[in-house]
Amino acid sequence: MASTYNGFDLLIDNGDGTITPVPNETVHFYNVTADAAIAATVVSDANGHVPGGSLNVNAGTVVRYWFVTAKGICAYEETTTF
Repeated sequence: MASTYNGFDLLIDNGDGTITPVPNETVHFYNVTADAAIAATVVSDANGHVPGGSLNVNAGTVVRYWFVTAKGICAYEETTTF
């Protein structure tokens, strides 16, 4: 039942046309399709990149990932696993 997701970058929009990578932040996952938590977390690398990986969900599941920085900035995105 494992499916995969593509890698992505954690970025903060500075509001002035620039972006800042968010390094070493914990990323959490949530199964939107089933309205259930996913027991998986990953950490962005020193460049703010989160490599692709696998989750214990069916292919085609809509998954939300989110992070909260030390400054209290929270962001989330949704993707579909394959």
